[in-house]
Amino acid sequence: MTLQEALTELAKRFTKTYNDEFRALGLPFLNDSYLEVGKSWDWVELDTYASIIAVPVVEGTVTLTAGSYTVTVAEAVAAWKGRFFRKKGGDNDYRIVYVDGTTLSLDQALIESGSITYEVEKRFYTLPTETLRIISFENRPFLTLQDNNALRQHLPNYSSPLIDNPFSVHGSDKFTDDYTTGLVSVAASTPNVITGAGGMAWLANAKAGNIIRFGNVDYRIRRIETDTRMVSYNKMPATSSVAYAIKQDNAKTVRMRGKFTANKVIPFQYIRSVFNLIHNDDTLDLSQEANLAVLDFAESYLASGPLKQEDWAAKLIKAQARLERAQALSKPVREVFHQFSPLIPSGLGRGRR
Repeated sequence: MTLQEALTELAKRFTKTYNDEFRALGLPFLNDSYLEVGKSWDWVELDTYASIIAVPVVEGTVTLTAGSYTVTVAEAVAAWKGRFFRKKGGDNDYRIVYVDGTTLSLDQALIESGSITYEVEKRFYTLPTETLRIISFENRPFLTLQDNNALRQHLPNYSSPLIDNPFSVHGSDKFTDDYTTGLVSVAASTPNVITGAGGMAWLANAKAGNIIRFGNVDYRIRRIETDTRMVSYNKMPATSSVAYAIKQDNAKTVRMRGKFTANKVIPFQYIRSVFNLIHNDDTLDLSQEANLAVLDFAESYLASGPLKQEDWAAKLIKAQARLERAQALSKPVREVFHQFSPLIPSGLGRGRR
């Protein structure tokens, strides 16, 4: 269902004609409903995949001055911003808040002094902005595959919690910066494809769900294909060689458990967010039943507000019932893993008196 089809149906429910005036009236309510329904359930349509590359601790030697907020090292990397600096084997961690050449700026004044061996640890990793909930990890070295009525079962190894749960969601990333290198263009024949020119490095500096802003409009990135080509969730008007900015938009981070001696790719699956619809040809990425629930909620919101109707409460109840049906239909026919309550005779379980 496209945005225009959804708004046209919504207009019919109020015996109105779909035009620019109704579009301006109904679009905010439709988008609010879409976002609410999207985050209300782990929809199979929103199940997707990503990975994080865990990196090892970096070591070196440096001379420290007690009371200083800066450290000058022989070789520094701009990507160290947000990582932790400490004396090797020491208990004091300092957050690196900025990197200027070979100078590291720290969040606290140094306690240690003299020549030391230091460590720089990347403890927090930024998730794709669209990540709503992490639902599983793939434990490849210990993966067991079983076919059961056309279902593929993934049985992880439970002997090592670190392997099965390598990280946990921590909070938002406050060390992200806008990325603006180069210029972007959109061809009329491919309205959801953005191409770039001018030395950009999108693979390293953009993630799914990030905002890309140009022409005073915010669009959402669906995927990065090359350093100069990306695909947007939204359709866009044709444009040629304009300035842009990629924004993280309050991206979540994860805290890594354990340390690594080499780079390690950690794959995971997650439920993604849905985003505001902008172009008439933008589509609702949910099931047919869930899309109808979106329409029902938008109808009830309009009926309780600008298009006041006395039966708005009944419309809201109908929308909730439609949503519950959509959620029930979204469950797998035969769940891969299903846990049953143990059959413990009354009085023999915990809490016996």
